[in-house]
Amino acid sequence: MGEFLEEVKAQKVDRTSLGKIKAQLSEEDFFDLMIALGDPRITAPAILRALATRNIKVANSTITMIRRGLNEAK
Repeated sequence: MGEFLEEVKAQKVDRTSLGKIKAQLSEEDFFDLMIALGDPRITAPAILRALATRNIKVANSTITMIRRGLNEAK
């Protein structure tokens, strides 16, 4: 096995959608995102627009899925 393949296999990658988003945001922005996700008054499209201004593209269904997961964890 080559060196490149060894490096790729050794990487630990968070494959969850929320983890991928978190990796692209500052700590403060991620904190704000978590508050927005927990607030039913803030719509998924509003969250998507805010993420898009930071060049983070996710589907509306991804936001819905994340919200559902957060609500189940409560």
